[in-house]
Amino acid sequence: MKTVSVALGSVALACAAMSVQAEQVKVHFDNFTPGYENVNITSLSPAVTYGGRAGQFQTTVVNPMDSTFANGSTLLTWCVDLVQGVSFGTSYVYDVVRGLTGTVYDNLTKLFNNHYADVTTAATSAAMQLAIWEIVGGDTTLNLSAGNFKANSAGGGAIGIAQGWLDGLSTDTAKGSYSIIRLNSTTAQDQITAVVNAVPLPGAALMFLSALGLGLARRKATGSEPAAA
Repeated sequence: MKTVSVALGSVALACAAMSVQAEQVKVHFDNFTPGYENVNITSLSPAVTYGGRAGQFQTTVVNPMDSTFANGSTLLTWCVDLVQGVSFGTSYVYDVVRGLTGTVYDNLTKLFNNHYADVTTAATSAAMQLAIWEIVGGDTTLNLSAGNFKANSAGGGAIGIAQGWLDGLSTDTAKGSYSIIRLNSTTAQDQITAVVNAVPLPGAALMFLSALGLGLARRKATGSEPAAA
């Protein structure tokens, strides 16, 4: 069984209301799926410049301490942490937080419910990550070419795809099958996961929420993905 996840940065989400922290889940970072594009982005706050891969993370659940996740299942995640990082081939423990509210989470819910099904290629995977970063760390204008977060370049036309999705959020509905769960860590890049009626997405359905998960900020040791918040 697969579960979809998305990484949300703690910086932009700090002001959002959260439920009482739930249990934990340990995940092993495997690779990107369905692929990635090379991107170059900048953030004013936190001050970050990143050039590298962007796409959906595929992880494997290891010894879950939360009934939402099945041991050995695939969890698809997205990066939102611009400061910390993750490394493929490494496992990390995350706190699981539900009941997230606020404009950022409303827009993320709209994005997934309206466009996650479009994430089928490396370009759309990267586009989803760029859109998530803009929603989490950008401005209310949701403009990838201006403001706190900027996408300077990206392969596959990912910037144009992402901006088109962002432009439609003002009229898109927030209602749909998916809701967002946040995965917090003090030692690794924060992530978020999407579930359907509180049940992790199984099999191919998980593909709906698994787009780009790369790290935004400074890279850690060789072999690690850039830090993201």
